[in-house]
Amino acid sequence: MSEGTQITHTKIYPATNQIDPIPFFEAGGTQEKLFSHRMLSYPLRDTVINIKDVLRKALITSMSFPNLAMVFISVIMTAWRIRKYVGKVTKENSVFKNVHVWLDATQMVKECHHNPGRELMVNSAMEITAAIMEHDHYYRGIAYRIAKFIIKKAEAGEWVVEPDPPLNEFKTAWDENKYMEVIENA
Repeated sequence: MSEGTQITHTKIYPATNQIDPIPFFEAGGTQEKLFSHRMLSYPLRDTVINIKDVLRKALITSMSFPNLAMVFISVIMTAWRIRKYVGKVTKENSVFKNVHVWLDATQMVKECHHNPGRELMVNSAMEITAAIMEHDHYYRGIAYRIAKFIIKKAEAGEWVVEPDPPLNEFKTAWDENKYMEVIENA
């Protein structure tokens, strides 16, 4: 065990991303209730792999406009199928604190983003990302490194928070007042 990593019965292991599962189990939770267990256990494991493979193939072939429509449909269908077979990732059935932060971000987007033509796609993509970050260590590792890179660039002043001009489609779909309220309370 590395120095600084201390396994305790506190809420979070200090030097890791994983939330201490002991309170989950002490409260009567079972391994079968964990989202990652449901995603990776048979008989659903093969189903989940097949669902994700459809999305992977759609993303690989999305180099032209007609294929982008397939990506849109694939993202929505992937989120729906994962929810149908496995359920949604929640703070109660997940163990990674960064996934909990992603779920908070997902809730913030749902509260602030109001574009009926894009809400389903955006919300589905957010849910898929949470599901993948919770159960797939490979993509979770990529996501964490991207986040760390962006944080470093933001600290250096290279990440522009408001890159868009004031009059565009995004500005009309985004509730900036609600966003500022959420940020203040984060």
